[in-house]
Amino acid sequence: MSNLVDVAASLSGSSSLGGSLAYGVSSSLSGSSSLSATVTIGLGGYAAPIRYQEPARIITAGKMILENVDLFLGDGKTRSVGVPVSDLQLMTFCNSSEVSWPIVSGIGINDIQVASGSVYWTEIINGFYTIRFFPSVIGLWRLLLTYQSYDQVISFTYDVVPKVATNLSIGVKTSFSRM
Repeated sequence: MSNLVDVAASLSGSSSLGGSLAYGVSSSLSGSSSLSATVTIGLGGYAAPIRYQEPARIITAGKMILENVDLFLGDGKTRSVGVPVSDLQLMTFCNSSEVSWPIVSGIGINDIQVASGSVYWTEIINGFYTIRFFPSVIGLWRLLLTYQSYDQVISFTYDVVPKVATNLSIGVKTSFSRM
């Protein structure tokens, strides 16, 4: 015989936890008596917020990329404050190949100091973050930023294109004369 009971708990910080408790009780009497019980507790997580992913942003080669990042607590509304680099994981791809670029603290790093090979993480004010990086090659770049504490993954995609050269000696030439 197996029974199923819904359970819920309120946790600190206005969080809650719910799930189902399945239990079964059996007994047998065959010369001696015994009683056994099995308790199985299934705890489901919360649904991670779904982030809208914009199409690839077009970036001209030779430009630093600056992106705003929003991270939230489990309620999906309250901003996470004071998230250190150590709480994040980063996967970086260029033209469908993974590149090993670490995410590092960008505190005290000016935009002019941002170099290829790292992604810089900065909390600009409480709960508002940016990443900065300098793509090293032309092509399609994708960053996956994971914040495991609250089961969030944010994806950023950039199409880094070559600079367009302007040559003023090519084109339509005109001249004006008085009549």
